[in-house]
Amino acid sequence: MDMIPVHREQFIAFGYDPTLKELRIDFKSSIYTYTEIPSHIYDAFFNAHSKTLFYNRHIKNYPCRKGY
Repeated sequence: MDMIPVHREQFIAFGYDPTLKELRIDFKSSIYTYTEIPSHIYDAFFNAHSKTLFYNRHIKNYPCRKGY
C-alpha cells in the first residue's frame, strides 16, 4: 500500500487499498488500519480540508486494528 505523506494535524501519512477496503493511517503516536472503508469515504477523506474533523466524524468508528 502506497502511503501519502500529510505532515499536518495529527497525521503523518495515510494509504488506501481498494481491493481490501483498508485505510491505513500513520498517526504521530501509532499506526492503525481501518477495515470495510468504502472508496467514497477514502476519496472524501483524501480531499477533506480538515482530515481530523473528517476522521472524527466518518472514520474512527469503523473496525480497526493497531498496526498493519
